[in-house]
Amino acid sequence: MTRYALIGKNIQHSKSPEVYKQILGHEVDYTFLDYSCDSEIPPLKDLLGEYERISITSPYKQYIVENADRASSEATELQAANAIKLEGASVVATNTDAQAFADIYSQTWSGFYPIILGNGAMSRLAQNYFRSNKISFDVLSRKLKNLGEIDEHINKVNGSALIINSCAREYQMSFNSTKSLEIWDMNYSMYNHKLFAQERGITYTDGHDLLIRQAQYALSFWNS
Repeated sequence: MTRYALIGKNIQHSKSPEVYKQILGHEVDYTFLDYSCDSEIPPLKDLLGEYERISITSPYKQYIVENADRASSEATELQAANAIKLEGASVVATNTDAQAFADIYSQTWSGFYPIILGNGAMSRLAQNYFRSNKISFDVLSRKLKNLGEIDEHINKVNGSALIINSCAREYQMSFNSTKSLEIWDMNYSMYNHKLFAQERGITYTDGHDLLIRQAQYALSFWNS
């Protein structure tokens, strides 16, 4: 049986094994490689000798780009990789989140004004997509010291707003405005955020579809 693994930190909540079982239609041999810091991560080539298909999640997406032998243009531009494989003796990294994000946004929220919460890897991915497609957007984050200004940014939108939450799982969403908006959470199984939206009559979408799409693209990458 093909061996799958996920590199990350505090990832026991991950639904990746269920996602690949859903896509492939059978059980998968899946291992969580949970590291408290990047210095604990073994050489990538050694890991790929044990696990044929490896995914990566926060906070190690940039570390993987920096330590792969080659990286796709998307992974290099974003400085974030979410899948690696061996090609001959070389470790190759890619980013399939970008393809999945583009698919879902263009099919579901085209025309909404994006307000991105957070400034990490998924935020950079969203920003890159919007810049490339000449779509105006706002970014609110602790780093920019404006994460508490969500209501102000929603209220100035002419039309419908889309809150894209790319913050870490411990972030608690908080704003008062319900002016013509929807929420797209890059995380999944965030019941507190779902309840927050339901109590305000706001349409809420979590990251499950994003996870499915990026996994499908990852399978294509590994199979090529």
